[in-house]
Amino acid sequence: MANRVPLESGAFMRFLALVALALLAGCTPSNESQSNSLQADSDPPKPSIPDRKPVEYAVPEFKDSFVPHAVGNGNFEICLTDDAEENDLTAIMIPEGTVFQSWGQITGPLRGIQNFDRNTTSGEHAALQAYAVVTIESAQLSVKQPCHNIEARPVVNDSFGFGFDSVPFDRHLNFQAGGLMRVSGNYIDNPKLKEPLSSAFSGGYIVGTPTKNIGDGIRLDDKP
Repeated sequence: MANRVPLESGAFMRFLALVALALLAGCTPSNESQSNSLQADSDPPKPSIPDRKPVEYAVPEFKDSFVPHAVGNGNFEICLTDDAEENDLTAIMIPEGTVFQSWGQITGPLRGIQNFDRNTTSGEHAALQAYAVVTIESAQLSVKQPCHNIEARPVVNDSFGFGFDSVPFDRHLNFQAGGLMRVSGNYIDNPKLKEPLSSAFSGGYIVGTPTKNIGDGIRLDDKP
């Protein structure tokens, strides 16, 4: 019969102690791992965000040939568009007090159909918008003489969103006639237009662009 090792022997007790320590070391996480685990539970990992670079807007190339020759010596050139005649508009008197608003930088012949870039006047690049001028003299436009240089002044009015008291020539913006305003009594009134002005303005057949820097802005109030 083999000899049994007494349970109370020192060797056996040391063996049990070593086994217990091994089990504790394998099952019980260290303080550092407990701390890391709690931190992971309380602070979920943040998603990585790629570096964002500012969007650089490529300004359309402007060519002097886009603006046709015109009679007169004013600071603002107005024209009939090429498709005006196709829509039975062969001659029109543009009266004093006509308001033109910018629609974008010229990207083709001024008299072409919507040859402007709206990105220069809206959305992300809206800092280039809200230019408006009012004519201070009248001009006769026709198929034979479609363009005329006349005098204009910038218009400033909060309700209409006209916020600049000067218009830079080198911005090369395309303007369209938007309405006829009574610039008397220092207020703006947009009267009901008669033909052919109504069709000409609503159809976008009257366009313009500065030929010089235009200053001396007029601040107008709303109609009382």
